[in-house]
Amino acid sequence: MNSVNIAQKISTSERAQLADSLRVAGPHAPTLCAGWETRDLLAHLILSDTRPDAAVARHIPFAEKYAKSAIDKILAQPYDTTISQLRNGPSTFSVFAVPFIDSNFNSIELLVHHEDVRRATEGWQPRNLPLETRDFIWNRLISGLARLLLNGHRQGVTLHRRDTVDASEATPGIAAANTYTVRTGPDPVVLTGDPIELLLACFGRRAVSIDIAGTSSGVSRWDRR
Repeated sequence: MNSVNIAQKISTSERAQLADSLRVAGPHAPTLCAGWETRDLLAHLILSDTRPDAAVARHIPFAEKYAKSAIDKILAQPYDTTISQLRNGPSTFSVFAVPFIDSNFNSIELLVHHEDVRRATEGWQPRNLPLETRDFIWNRLISGLARLLLNGHRQGVTLHRRDTVDASEATPGIAAANTYTVRTGPDPVVLTGDPIELLLACFGRRAVSIDIAGTSSGVSRWDRR
């Protein structure tokens, strides 16, 4: 299966599972997104699906009122209605209705936001994601996504994927294929974890299961980001 088909498969699966998680959590459950309850996160996703113009406007100072009006209309709808909208996917006239665009942009976003709901509750446990999903996440990270996410972080950061092989001296060649230096710089750290954990860490999420290796100042610097 090629990367486009895998991305579409992930996007479809995560959309359905996220809709289920949001329904179970209810509208006022916490999320890992600062200041957002589940209903706010859901409104953000519906806005992206149906009004990408308004989603972009949220980041433009003079267009904030336009974006807020669109969000308020979504929040005014019954919670179950918006969950159904999320489950059904982008509207026919949305740019995200094009499968390639939907999968290219939404696969990672839906994965991250699903974890934002799951991991905001006490006692969360990592999911055992399929290998093809883990490979997809890892390939996205090393293809530029990690550098983009850590662009403003002036610290040396290396990612090590531990779900397929241990980075030991006995397997230097294999280990090298599962290790990626995002950026060089002072106080370097090595983050070791499954691809989803590394993805969330690069997105700045704290509820992650990773090991951090480095000097005490390096680890402290990473923890403060």
